[in-house]
Amino acid sequence: MVPNSANTATYPDAQTDGRPRDKGIIRRLVNQAHYSYEKPIGHSHMKIINAKTHGILDYTIVAIFALAPTILNLSEGPMLLAYLLAIVHLSMTLLTDFSMGVVKIIPLKLHGTIEFIVGCVFQ
Repeated sequence: MVPNSANTATYPDAQTDGRPRDKGIIRRLVNQAHYSYEKPIGHSHMKIINAKTHGILDYTIVAIFALAPTILNLSEGPMLLAYLLAIVHLSMTLLTDFSMGVVKIIPLKLHGTIEFIVGCVFQ
């Protein structure tokens, strides 16, 4: 299929064969994370959970990651991974711009996207 001028105007990122260009796995994950966190309803968005609940869950997850090696008697590799995840998640939560954040540098949308990607990797 050869794109005509109408297709090119409608789809400026179209390849020469008329198919849309692949945006890459990261962009698809970011878009999916956005739509899994906010469900569109008409012209507004309904959030699945509010920011405060998200923060409480984040700090709970940090505690679980930090306590898991002791409670589950994990070996060295899984223990280091659990502690690393606890440190990274705590840092990200403290730096997120929401009611439970302290420094408020990271936008909540980016925070949710990173959590989604990490969740996909460690699934």
